[in-house]
Amino acid sequence: MDFEDDNPDGEARARLKSEARQIVRHIRAHTVTYDTEDFATAAVMALVAKREFQLMRHLGKLFGTQIIEYPQDDEHWANHLLAELAEACANLMDSYGEVEGR
Repeated sequence: MDFEDDNPDGEARARLKSEARQIVRHIRAHTVTYDTEDFATAAVMALVAKREFQLMRHLGKLFGTQIIEYPQDDEHWANHLLAELAEACANLMDSYGEVEGR
């Protein structure tokens, strides 16, 4: 199954992919102009911004759910919660790094 099929942003992603392919064709044909360079740069920056937003949204949802649902029956529950949230952050950052090839 293609990622665009089950992603609400699939249409925008497919359009961006098409536009990126056109930029690559320009580069190969040595017909890159100032306008196409600006367009390619803007497209890449839009993807970076979207990626950052997705990471923060995921982190916010994770934190919100974990804080609301965390059991408070232990005297040191807050310390345990903070440790789990820190571990979740580290794991999330590692997983995004793996996806990005780091």
